[in-house]
Amino acid sequence: TKLFVNNWNLYGSILTTNIFGVLNNNYGDTTSLSHDMVAVTFDYTTNQWNSTYAYAADSLDVMNGIFVFPLSTDIAGNEIRTDRYVYVEQNGTLFDKDTIKDIENTFTTVGNVSKWASLNNPYTANLSITQFVNDNNLTEGTVFVYNPEYMTIKDNDTIYGKWESNLTGITKIDPARGFIISVGSTAQTGTKAINKKIKFKKDQLVPANKKEANNDIASSMIRFTAKANRAENTAYVNINKEASNGYDSRDAFAFFSTNNKYLVEPYFVVDDAKILKNEIQAIPYQVPINFHSGSQSDVDFV
Repeated sequence: TKLFVNNWNLYGSILTTNIFGVLNNNYGDTTSLSHDMVAVTFDYTTNQWNSTYAYAADSLDVMNGIFVFPLSTDIAGNEIRTDRYVYVEQNGTLFDKDTIKDIENTFTTVGNVSKWASLNNPYTANLSITQFVNDNNLTEGTVFVYNPEYMTIKDNDTIYGKWESNLTGITKIDPARGFIISVGSTAQTGTKAINKKIKFKKDQLVPANKKEANNDIASSMIRFTAKANRAENTAYVNINKEASNGYDSRDAFAFFSTNNKYLVEPYFVVDDAKILKNEIQAIPYQVPINFHSGSQSDVDFV
């Protein structure tokens, strides 16, 4: 699996049993040297990434997506300058069966927010997003993947990384690549129990040589795009007679790129929820729009 050096990569295991120490089995693309790594898991209790790094001996669940950061040093701290990528080797018994991941948790929130799950394609073939969404009845239908090489530039400073999704044309998940889905939400401030069973099935896989049909789910949607710092992000409105004009389960929450302060990410405010894809019943329609960003930027809105 190829990982981008000096940035976060959403990664996962393809072995039946594994530990975080597998990340040490890596080599650089130009030096063949092994890079030091740090990794964090997703905390389902707090609904965010853990603030402490995982230990090498910790168990790595094959269905969990983890954030991995390959450093530009070896494990002894010696600098490795020229590698842009590292390749992680996973040796062992490959995962090759249908399974279910149970997500059972109680979380407390302020306002109407999504409960997220960080998952992984545990197979050695590409995972069809459309089939995965349909099999798991994900009514909002949005799957997020992390692009560590997406570049933003401001005042000669470059930062990499951005969340993308099937709304931007992504149709499949590579092997050992993590992804994010919403598994529930709270309608208001308070505590809510989540009990979601996520199905992973081999018939969700796409052969490497199969060209999938064009499945641009956002092609007929109304788009609102914010451009800043040589990058752009889009929020979407879809007219759907089955939807309501308020928040409902067809609306997709925004998942923000908090690692990149130069991104400007638009979202709709629908019944206190921050919405990336707003499903509405009819027009005319009015809704507030806002922006998420970690820095002040000049923005063109189209």
